[in-house]
Formats: sequence, C-alpha cells, structure tokens
Amino acid sequence: MITVKDVARHAGVSIGTVDRVIHGRGRVAEETEQRVMAAIAALDYQPNLHARNLSQSKTFLFDVMTPAPEQDGGYWRIPLNGVHRAIGRLTLNNVRIRRRSFDRHDEASFRAALDRFATGAEEPSDRVDGSVGDASDRALADGLLVAPVVSRESQSDLLAAIADLGIPAVSFDSRFVDRGAGEPWIPFVGQDPYQGGAVAGRLSSMLVRSPSGTVASVTLGRADEHLLRRASGFHEFWQRFPDVQRAEIVLSDRSEKEYLRGVQQKLRPLLSELSALFVTNAASELVVSALRKLEVEHHIPLVGYDLLSRNIDLIRSGDIDAIISQKPELQGYEAASALAHHVVFEKQLPDEILMPIEIVLAENVDSFIAAEVT
Repeated sequence: MITVKDVARHAGVSIGTVDRVIHGRGRVAEETEQRVMAAIAALDYQPNLHARNLSQSKTFLFDVMTPAPEQDGGYWRIPLNGVHRAIGRLTLNNVRIRRRSFDRHDEASFRAALDRFATGAEEPSDRVDGSVGDASDRALADGLLVAPVVSRESQSDLLAAIADLGIPAVSFDSRFVDRGAGEPWIPFVGQDPYQGGAVAGRLSSMLVRSPSGTVASVTLGRADEHLLRRASGFHEFWQRFPDVQRAEIVLSDRSEKEYLRGVQQKLRPLLSELSALFVTNAASELVVSALRKLEVEHHIPLVGYDLLSRNIDLIRSGDIDAIISQKPELQGYEAASALAHHVVFEKQLPDEILMPIEIVLAENVDSFIAAEVT
C-alpha cells in the first residue's frame, strides 16, 4: 500500500511538505509542489482512511535528542517531562520514547548520538520508555523530537540524517538556523529569542535608577545561536540610550567550573561601571556565584532565564531581580503532541508554536510555581 511516506521519499521532500500539498495548506515552492504531484501520479497514491484508523495498532518509536537531563541545572528534565506527559495524556500505548542524550559541551558526544540516531543503534544510555511488546525490528525512529543546541555544521548533518531517513521531526527550545537548499523543513516549538532579549532589555532599564554606566549580557555557549539572538535583542534595546556602554560576554562551550572562572575574569574589569546584567540562559546561579567571589558589595540588577529551582531561590533572596520563563515543560508537551498527531493520525504539522514571554518576579513567583505543578 502506497503511503504519504512513500510519496515523500519519491519526491525527495518531507512528509509535512506532502501533507501541505495534498491539503493546500501552508507555503510550498512551485517546483516542490510539482515534484510532489508527479510522485503522487507516478505511485498512484490514494489516501486510505481505513489504514489511518488502523495506525493506532502499530508501535511507533520517537527519538528525543537533547543535552543530558542533568545539564544546565537540570533544565533538560523539564521538556522531557512534557514529552512524557503528552504521550500519556494521548493514551498512546503504542508509542515508545527513546532518549538520545548528548553532552552539550562536547561536539563529539553529539556526533555519537547523531550516528546512533541515523543507524538505529542503541547503547545503555539510550533509555527507552513505555516499551510495548517486541519492537526490535523498529530500531530506526518513526519521528524525532530535538533541541538543536549545537553548531551550525552539526545542525546541517542532523538535517541530512533526517532527510535520509525520511521521517518527520519537530524542534523545540531552539530553531534550526540557515537551512540549506534541499534540507527538510522542521517545525519549531519555543520562544522568539530576539523578543525575549528585548524584553530583558526593557526589564533591566526599569531596574536601574538612571540609565548609565555599562550593561552586559552573559552567554555561556558560543554555539547556541538562540542564546546569541537573545543577547542581540537585549543590546539592540539598549542602543536607544547613547550614554550607556554595552558589553557582550560570550564564553566558548566548557564545564560549569570553567564557566565560573571565565565569568569572573570577564566581569572583573566592568564592575566599577556595571549597572545591569542579563544572563541569556538558565545559568544565573553561576553569575551570582561569580559576583560573590568578586566580593561585589552593591546589588547589580540581574535578569535571567528559566524557572529552575536554584533560580527560584535566588529570585526569592533578591540576587535575581526578574526571570523570563519560556515554559520548557509546555514546549516538550506541544512538540510531542504535534509529532504524535502527525505520525499516528496523519494530521498536519504546524509551522511553529510560539511560547509566551512570561516575566517572573519575587512577588509572583509562587503563582508561577503553582501553575507549573498543575
């Protein structure tokens, strides 16, 4: 029986592209649409509603590729929780989740995870959850959920692997950047990083008594394009204050201990004029620790990201003035829901699902915690 996947492979496009052509939704280049229509005609493809209804009796395997759950202060556990909550809420007992974790600070670790994804190989670290029956003949994934927080080169190699396998994928937390000709279109679930940075700029301007001195952003990870976009939004906001100097601190990928030393070195010459700080990811605790080691006696307004437990403690103590939440649990939930509905029920994938930019202060942090729990 000819399927949408067969048409996609014949036309050399993603399943999502075939779906958009069939249903006339979304933007598809004319040349691509012609290839898809030619493939449909050549294969004599006919949608089979009965087969679609029977798809729930199959076992599907989704790979989830993220940094190790414990990295970034345990941040990556949160979207993983959302992935499992989505699959559980959909009561899809025929969907298995396989984690393809990698070390965010080690490109070779990502390459190894990518190779296992492309070949279907498994290691003990590739934990498989929700197994149903014997699915040993389904080593290759039916879909991919990925946080592509790696270099552009590695992103390109991952896109090539996705295209070779001919499977749908959904990215969350960060987008694929600079997608080349012929590379598959990947939907995105997450926050607009530039807007998040601009909001951080506005917040920090409200926290300083009078805009003066130097404002600085701290980005831990040179390969993380979405973090650099946040920093860009922050600094472009501050351009409206000509008397304020701007410093962008970007450290290459390294361990947290090395990050701490690096932040100290970069902040030390700025301290006399430093009026506000923006930490582009969940590592506000490292920046607070650096300020303490530098024995800074006055409070420097600090805006950070992500409602992790350690950041909650620091916002309650006043060391962090504001946190921007990007709702990582909801990101994982929405990404997994979209992929499951597409693979299991052949529903169209959305182009993107944008998360709100939510501001957490000491005065409302308990409300946000309660909302996350429910």
